[in-house]
Amino acid sequence: MTEPVPPWDDYARLQEELARSERVDRAWGLEASLNHLLTPCGDAWSDLDFRRVARSASRKERYRARLRRIQLVNDHCAPPPEDCLDARRDLQIAEAALTRTDWTLLRSVAEGHTYAELAVGSNVSPGALRVRALRLRRKLQPLLATRGVTRRAG
Repeated sequence: MTEPVPPWDDYARLQEELARSERVDRAWGLEASLNHLLTPCGDAWSDLDFRRVARSASRKERYRARLRRIQLVNDHCAPPPEDCLDARRDLQIAEAALTRTDWTLLRSVAEGHTYAELAVGSNVSPGALRVRALRLRRKLQPLLATRGVTRRAG
């Protein structure tokens, strides 16, 4: 069975728009539309579909750019070295108070892994991991509060 041939006139039109695009987020959106165009599917894509995909990818890129700007601002406000040493000691205290698996869970969550990703590797539901992480954080709060560590709002 042969796959349907993508509409090359749409491809050429999107390539021309991409070449004229001066905004990065718009370029990301057009790239996403081109990728969708080249992805084999049974249904024909309409111009509205391409525009929807482009808007969605543009929105995602604007959000990523905003996060990068926030991170750059936060990077310029680096804490003094003494605070970094204190934080390292606090992490060592927290790690010593937990089992290896509990520490791995909290570290993975702090690194940005989703509960769904962690659930796949541990054969536990994401909800159970979320509750477990909450209980572990509550367990650590009194321990770290004696050292003057408070939870940052954010």
